[in-house]
Amino acid sequence: MITKDKIKSFIRNFDIDIVITTKGGSTQLLKCVTFISKNNPLPHQIIVVDNNDEFSEELFQQIKTICSKKNLHLKYLFKTKIGLSRARNLCLSQVDAPYYAFIDQDEYVHSKWISKLINFLNLHKDVDVVTGVKKSTDPNNYWNMIWDEIYRPGLTFQGPVDFASSSNTCYRTKFIRKNHITYDDSFTKSSEDRVFSYRLTQAHAKICFSAKIWLYHDFRNTFKSFIHQWLEYGKSMFTYHHKYLDKSLHKQFKYYISSLHPTRLDTPLTLLPGFLLLNLTYSFGYLKGSLLQLRDNIIFKLTQVFVPTKST
Repeated sequence: MITKDKIKSFIRNFDIDIVITTKGGSTQLLKCVTFISKNNPLPHQIIVVDNNDEFSEELFQQIKTICSKKNLHLKYLFKTKIGLSRARNLCLSQVDAPYYAFIDQDEYVHSKWISKLINFLNLHKDVDVVTGVKKSTDPNNYWNMIWDEIYRPGLTFQGPVDFASSSNTCYRTKFIRKNHITYDDSFTKSSEDRVFSYRLTQAHAKICFSAKIWLYHDFRNTFKSFIHQWLEYGKSMFTYHHKYLDKSLHKQFKYYISSLHPTRLDTPLTLLPGFLLLNLTYSFGYLKGSLLQLRDNIIFKLTQVFVPTKST
């Protein structure tokens, strides 16, 4: 039987590193760190990999001040233009605690986020990875409404899954290091979590989704940013399917269909045009990814034909 004293003891001895990769959005990063600092208990440390074009001493000092007020250890690393996956891999090398969690700079945890995470892991000690729900910071924005509709089933779900998002996700450090799981450096903008999840499942990780593990996310809230994001998703998703799964044409088409976002019967009618736009944009990005791959294949074959090999 799990008593209150056992839970309190687990909380006192629980250490977790919070990891943030960032590019732009200094205001968002400050807000992100501020909300983390309001948790009780606090994390073991905060690790930030600043992937901006230029180092901001002002931003660093502001974050340092927030952490100092709570006696919270901070690791702040500046690595310009190394790409998302390399930034995440760098973060992994800096983790000291038995658990670590990725949070994006545009995400904001509530004051009981860490305690809810601790309680979940205390009750499910065999879980290697736990991931959760993202709620929009502006639920009245049309583009945010689409994201909220995508995540709506997760508001009441708890159970095993085979995919963990790159953020609002906590990992058992020992399992990741024992199995040498890393991010693929070639995924510089998105879908790096698809590859990481694939590698987790190959290592037989127990991944669990819980509606109790939730936070707020600043989703794309303009037409232009929404389109740009789903174009990139489509392109990188093709790369993931082609590089890690079956390369045959009929399998690729099956993967593409299964990765679309269909609406549900109770989806509000006002959101149907948005979902149509989402899937069309994603499809165009997926097609772009396939055409780029075809170009690379043709170039490779031409070099094999026309570049003479050295004779021995």
